[in-house]
Amino acid sequence: MISKNDNDSNEVALTYSLDYRNLLAEGKEFMGVALGDEHSVDPCMNTVAYHLITTSIQCVVMVLHNHPSLSKFSLEDVKFFLSNGTVKMMVVITNLGNISYLVKKENYNRKVSCIIQE
Repeated sequence: MISKNDNDSNEVALTYSLDYRNLLAEGKEFMGVALGDEHSVDPCMNTVAYHLITTSIQCVVMVLHNHPSLSKFSLEDVKFFLSNGTVKMMVVITNLGNISYLVKKENYNRKVSCIIQE
């Protein structure tokens, strides 16, 4: 709905902290919304999202892809997911409702994934 009503059906990234109970108790925001263009969105464009990504223990980032290609994860999505240690899950939802997700499990090792990337 945010994409359709507030962003001309372009991409939107919702960053949601799993530590929302503590943040609410402290009077802080627990969700950031970044608006992108037809082909991309940077969750860190939103100051709340940036703060959550850099300070939270765990975050969930949802990226809504609303472009005609109906693609799943872009290279930029994967790069963002791997390079931000606090982001534990990334979900992509296409404009047809297809859902894909990446999860870092407890045994995730960033050093190993960086070696594989090179």
